[in-house]
Amino acid sequence: MKRQKLVGYGMLLVGMIGMILMLYYYWPKVSSLWENPERFWKLFVSAAKLDEIVSLGTVVTLALFFLAAFIDVFALGWEKSGLRKLLKGGDQSVWNDITCYLLSVLRVFDILALISSLGIAYFLASIFINYLNFNLSDLIQNQWLKLIIVFILLDLLHYFQHRFMHVKPFWELHAYHHSAEEFTLLTTSRGHVLEGAIYFLFSGIFYAIVGGDDLLEVIFYLNAVREGYQYLLHSDLNWHLGFIGKYVLISPAAHRLHHSISEKDYNKNYGTFFVWWDKLFGTYEDPKEFYKIGIKENPYNSTNFFEGQWIGIKHFLGLNSEK
Repeated sequence: MKRQKLVGYGMLLVGMIGMILMLYYYWPKVSSLWENPERFWKLFVSAAKLDEIVSLGTVVTLALFFLAAFIDVFALGWEKSGLRKLLKGGDQSVWNDITCYLLSVLRVFDILALISSLGIAYFLASIFINYLNFNLSDLIQNQWLKLIIVFILLDLLHYFQHRFMHVKPFWELHAYHHSAEEFTLLTTSRGHVLEGAIYFLFSGIFYAIVGGDDLLEVIFYLNAVREGYQYLLHSDLNWHLGFIGKYVLISPAAHRLHHSISEKDYNKNYGTFFVWWDKLFGTYEDPKEFYKIGIKENPYNSTNFFEGQWIGIKHFLGLNSEK
């Protein structure tokens, strides 16, 4: 137990040092934000090599995880922390989280989702770019306003994507994410590859409308902010966040209610960053307890990751013999 605890704190220390070094390395670019907003915008939307985007994405993802893990350990203590659950290993639910996270960090999920979408996302995007000739980015000249609007629209997109995945038969894919029986921070990456393909369809249309191919990189950076918060939403932090949780951000406590094992809570609190959308569309539910999470019929944690993915496909296609 002591060795496991030392390893955990060691990982946090290394992760925080890595974050500081990364901030130091990228500070010349980050500082340009205050000096020249237009230059900062161009930095975001400038074309980049795929390997640079992927490698930077991996660094950012890992850095955000260590930051969230530090907050989690500091707030909950080592014994209740998500990092301890991950190092302990334990049941298949935890291992599924770890597997999905590794596939996400290595961008394997992205590649499989792209293949699974059969290129439809890019076809739909090309319609907006080449035929409708509509580009939101061209309509907004102020660079700061453009960043804010794109971020808000990006979060609105995620709200409707999430809500869409709760409609059958798509729920049969999203159920894999809800099958987690405990939060480990990495639960945010837990998902079905076909769900990723559906997200590609939504995202393809979105970035075509807001700015075309060149805006793909800025969407990545903005989404990184959201991803960092997802770790905290998928932790055991029972934070309601007071005024902020009521009117600005979806709180960890509110998102835990969404993962409640009670089916009546599945269709509440779809938001994954801002709480506005749930308030606006009548799907917000104020959390009143520390909810047990999971789904009632759960075949996903009694088998390996690949079998769990196959079960999701069978359920989605209506081929499961259990129903």
